[in-house]
Amino acid sequence: MSSKDKLISILDSAFDHGTPFIDYTVDYIYCLIPTSNAVKWKEISYDISGGEFEEKELESELGFAMLCEEIEKGLSMYIEDFMLSKFKEFKESIKDKDDTEKIIEIIKELVNNGSQYSQRLPVINKKESLDIVKGKV
Repeated sequence: MSSKDKLISILDSAFDHGTPFIDYTVDYIYCLIPTSNAVKWKEISYDISGGEFEEKELESELGFAMLCEEIEKGLSMYIEDFMLSKFKEFKESIKDKDDTEKIIEIIKELVNNGSQYSQRLPVINKKESLDIVKGKV
């Protein structure tokens, strides 16, 4: 199976166990997808120009760190109007939750309130929008 086909297959089932975090830039696609095991997450990165695909299974602690890195370094670099300080304030407001809850809260926040962080936040907020990402593969 090609990396493109594998990514599309993963995207097709991304919402099976909850809401994933899926973002995209001109260069790459990044996903943090919940698994059936509530403390494990599937991390996917796909280089659009090179077709390079990477898949890892992460515990919630590392998943949270990687999600924050993607948002704070990846998205904030690509999205000119991204309000990084507002995101850091939100992250601070959930600091007492466990890592799984933090991931879920961040995903909920960016999916439901993305326009508060950027007018063009490239985050998939529903299964019906997956074609946007699939079209970039």
